[in-house]
This record gives sequence, C-alpha cells and structure tokens, in this order.
Amino acid sequence: MRYLAVVLLFLSQCTLAEPAGWAKTSSLMATDTGYKMNYEYQGDEGRFLFHYVVVGDGAKILTEVLDGSARGAGTRIYYEPARDPDNVFMDTKFLTLRRSLTARDIKDTSLYQPLFRQLLGKLTVPEPTEVKKMGEKTLFLFGEPTESQDRIIVDRDGKPLSYRRLENGREIKKMTFQSLEFGPQSIQWED
Repeated sequence: MRYLAVVLLFLSQCTLAEPAGWAKTSSLMATDTGYKMNYEYQGDEGRFLFHYVVVGDGAKILTEVLDGSARGAGTRIYYEPARDPDNVFMDTKFLTLRRSLTARDIKDTSLYQPLFRQLLGKLTVPEPTEVKKMGEKTLFLFGEPTESQDRIIVDRDGKPLSYRRLENGREIKKMTFQSLEFGPQSIQWED
C-alpha cells in the first residue's frame, strides 16, 4: 500500500509539470554562462552547418564551418574582444584573415555576438503572440505570418530546437539546433 502511494505521488508530480514557458526559454537564451551546439542555417546566404561555442557572455566565440556547408568547410572563426575588439579571425586551411566587425558579411552576425542573444534582440515583438503545445515541445510565435513572424520551437526543458523567420508568409531563414549544452565552456585557440 505504501509503495502504491509513493508511485501515485510520483506520477501526479510528473503529470503536473508544465512544459517550459517563454520566461524560462528567454532566460536560457540570454545566459551569460555560455553554451555550445551544432546548428544548421538555411537562408539567403546559403546552407551552412556550424559548430558554435560561446564562452561566458561572449568573452570568446568560436564558429566552425562544418562539412556539408555550401562553402567554407573547415573555416574556424574566432572572436575574443580582449584580444581584438574590432575584428574576428578566420582560419582557413591556407591562411588566417583578420576581418572587421563592420565588414558586410560580418556585421550583425553571431560571429562576434552570442547567437541566442542576437535572435532575442531581433524578434518581431518581444513576447509571444501565440503559444502552441506540440506534445513534449512548445512553439512560440512572434508577430503575424502575413507580415513578419518569428517561430521558436523548444523542448520540455525550454531549450531551443529551431528558429524560423517568415516575411510576408515566406520563410527567409531557418535554424535547427542540435547537441545544445548550456553552461561554462572553453575554447582552445589555434594561433
């Protein structure tokens, strides 16, 4: 009988747990402890696969272009503001380039600012206009699909799984996040 009561109590606590809300997800995305992940980007610039690491609040950022990308596979892009606050360093297979943060292909990218903070700052509206439960996942919608809309799907713990941006009903950007780990990270720089 005591065993049955413990099992029923455990089951009731499991079913009472709600999927993560926007407050939890936005808090995770704005973290200053760091994170790492692999992600796929599809948009006007092409299709890319990245390994991405953020140390702390952006004290160091590493973006590696993985095989399967439209171009640039093997390129490692480093940003460390303590080392050089105005440039990123791009290591190709042949040479290292220093690129200004104001360069057309660098400006306003996650190469020098944490990706999730960048996404939060560019949402159509700051709070979801609609929330849809999808089994263990939650879809947060921001804005209207006929104008500008952002869509973020998260898992039960509030960790982002994907991001999509629509303009006038047309998808213009899609990101899928895999192997996402929040917490302190380290980066080994290659000079």
